[in-house]
Amino acid sequence: MHFEIGESVELIKQRLARRPKFNLNDAFKFLDCFETGFVTAESLKKVLAESKCYPSDEDITALVGRFDRSNNGRITYQEFMDEILPKHSLTM
Repeated sequence: MHFEIGESVELIKQRLARRPKFNLNDAFKFLDCFETGFVTAESLKKVLAESKCYPSDEDITALVGRFDRSNNGRITYQEFMDEILPKHSLTM
């Protein structure tokens, strides 16, 4: 099951990377709504609430944990980029 989810996530990353108008820097800046240079649980909650999406605190914590490799509660641009970019070459 875990392998299947990982494979699905990787396919989504590959599709996203192929989108001509997708800009990783713009996406990060959008999530960094407080203009601090990093993304936090608070900024994710704000951005998602503006889209009428209200995940639980546990879901937000899990999402931040997936990106935050340094475990400091902040997602840097490098951490964001490392998680969003495909790990494998584009195949589709």
